[in-house]
Amino acid sequence: MTLVAALAGFTAAAVPASAVSDTDTCASVSATANELTAGINASKSNGSGSAAEVKAAFGTAAAKLDTAAANADEGAVKTAIAGAVPFMNKAATASDADLGTVLQDQELQNAMSALDQACRTS
Repeated sequence: MTLVAALAGFTAAAVPASAVSDTDTCASVSATANELTAGINASKSNGSGSAAEVKAAFGTAAAKLDTAAANADEGAVKTAIAGAVPFMNKAATASDADLGTVLQDQELQNAMSALDQACRTS
């Protein structure tokens, strides 16, 4: 599951001594995307979907990706996560009235696509 699919349904620093490879980081990204999709789908199962559930799913996903980035090797995947997390947090904290607009924001779509692409090429 990609983050883009979830949405359709979302300067070098010192590397930690225990940096995680791109392969393992991308496995974490994929698991997080699956969880995000499940959260969005669960909200839809209640009818039109609960904004609170969608926002909670984005908040949880953003936190997990932020943790993955903190432990990741420097490079394209870590950079792409860093680009996606702020937009996911924006979705998590949007007002109910603004959530749909935030989720359709092209910058969010681009950040999610960049993360998917970074994992596909790592």
